Amino acid sequence: MAEAGVDLIEAGQAWEILIEAGPRRLLRIPAAEGRPSLILKVLAPGTGTAQARQRANRQKALLDSLAGKDMPRILGIEERDHGLAIAFADPGGLPLESLSPGLDWPLVLDLAQGLVRRIDALHRQGVLLRSVGRASFLASPDGSSVSLLDLDDASPLGGEASRWLDPELLQESLASFSPERTGRINRPLDHRSDYYSLGTVLYCLICGHPPFVSSDALGIIHGHLALRPQPPRELRPGMPLALSDIVMKLLEKSAEHRYQGAEDLLSDLEACAQGLGRKGRREAISLGRAEGGKSFSLPQGLFGRDAEIAALEASWAEVEAGRGGLVLVSGPAGAGKTALIRELEKPVAEARGYFAEGAFDEFGEAKPYSAWIELLKDLSGLLYMENELVVAGLREEVQAAGGSEARLLSSFVPGLSPILGVGPEPPALEDGAAKNRIHGAFQSFLKALTGKGGGQGREGQDHSSRGPRQARSLVLFLDDLQWMDPESQDLLLSLLEAEDLGSCLFVCSHRPG
Repeated sequence: MAEAGVDLIEAGQAWEILIEAGPRRLLRIPAAEGRPSLILKVLAPGTGTAQARQRANRQKALLDSLAGKDMPRILGIEERDHGLAIAFADPGGLPLESLSPGLDWPLVLDLAQGLVRRIDALHRQGVLLRSVGRASFLASPDGSSVSLLDLDDASPLGGEASRWLDPELLQESLASFSPERTGRINRPLDHRSDYYSLGTVLYCLICGHPPFVSSDALGIIHGHLALRPQPPRELRPGMPLALSDIVMKLLEKSAEHRYQGAEDLLSDLEACAQGLGRKGRREAISLGRAEGGKSFSLPQGLFGRDAEIAALEASWAEVEAGRGGLVLVSGPAGAGKTALIRELEKPVAEARGYFAEGAFDEFGEAKPYSAWIELLKDLSGLLYMENELVVAGLREEVQAAGGSEARLLSSFVPGLSPILGVGPEPPALEDGAAKNRIHGAFQSFLKALTGKGGGQGREGQDHSSRGPRQARSLVLFLDDLQWMDPESQDLLLSLLEAEDLGSCLFVCSHRPG
């Protein structure tokens, strides 16, 4: 899928490696006869999955719709022996990560202003970055030009963050996710999410590492949601205090506390640069002095539901103390039941717990366990973000409870097979014994997740061969209970009656009548 006259890599073609990290490479291909200079993003064989191909095609369609000579352009997408290759028109410059910490502060400020202008130009065309990868920006070494390049995660403004996060995308750009981009808090995405991502880029440019570093994806997400990063000034004592404050304002957890528009942000960066120009002054400035920005955003969150949110949070506190149970939320269609219950996502994620959901549908009676299967898929997405020691401990416990039960769960959700280390075994659902096996499989799985499985002690410490493993508390949300099938009802009742599930809170919504 290359444009006419464009060959991505010719036989014997020389190239310059700009980035080489794991299975990903970013190459600069010199111009050849009939072809301009290219930037080539290459995914090694085995990593150029169908999802990566779909993202590349979606990105090309989005970029083709943008106007302006400064917008990035994909010239071709090809699958070859060396993997999936995406060719961009070469705007010149180097990846930001190749510009090492220790740059002169005027250069850092020039780069910061260039980044803001590029992001603002994207916003003006109705597009969100949503996150920043290693090749999202190229810059000239003197800071005179900044270019957009790879917008792997970009989407039109007004979208919501998916609860399912592509593992390949996580590896590339999780460090730049805003709290709302994680999909684990009940907040929409807007232009202020990109300002948080910009804050992570500037932090890395100044300090040499992202604001949050962890051995697993959930640890990084926990940082984005709950932890305050160490201010850059503490890591680089000689830097301008105003620039450190600007970065920290970009990294505010709440979108309302970040910059609300590019005008205010550019004004503060220019004020900081002017201060440096006056004999290198590095004191603080009053942030956000410019007013009258063109961006207007309604405050995020639910209003008038304080009592209901407090009741849900009290139920979550009981679960953390080992006293789980059931919460029913009732109301007519459109009353906001789902949005209310999702307010629990943030405190659960901050406590390193798991929040998973599934919904029944009006015509789902012919599909037993439909909402439970959705819920298992949601949990599997969280487990893919855990470190291998946690997953290995879970695998041991579930298999110790019975390999057939693990195979049964994998038959519902094939994505669980790599986590549980077994292949699927389709059950005979009409068999009464099969129903008992399904109930037992769910109980064993949830007990293992909460640290109450056979290999765990009273305090949730794993006594298997792999050493300690942190227990998790769970919130399992079943939506639209009025359409629940009989098999799902029996499963819910069996789990509510089960022992050692005190670290599980079942939250169900339904319409009365």
